[in-house]
Amino acid sequence: MNKKSFLVFPLLNLKLRSGFTMTGRRSYTQLRQRRRLKHFVNSYPAIHQVAEKAAPTAAQWSEKYNHTVKDLTQKGYAVFGYLPLVPVDMR
Repeated sequence: MNKKSFLVFPLLNLKLRSGFTMTGRRSYTQLRQRRRLKHFVNSYPAIHQVAEKAAPTAAQWSEKYNHTVKDLTQKGYAVFGYLPLVPVDMR
């Protein structure tokens, strides 16, 4: 697997984690669809270029959103405590 495609598209990683077993027709179909999508993404380098430019911007906006939600929750606006925070993984 290309390391670059793993970093840009971690959801398309086909490695199975320990304790996870592929059983039944549904999981086989999901695996097949995931492989097709991975092949499509790797066929067009423009997709990687767009993702490389969009990922830092999305991370920046996610951090700003998280900061705003935490700040408003601390100020006493209880409704903002129900909003989910966006996980940001900066590698």
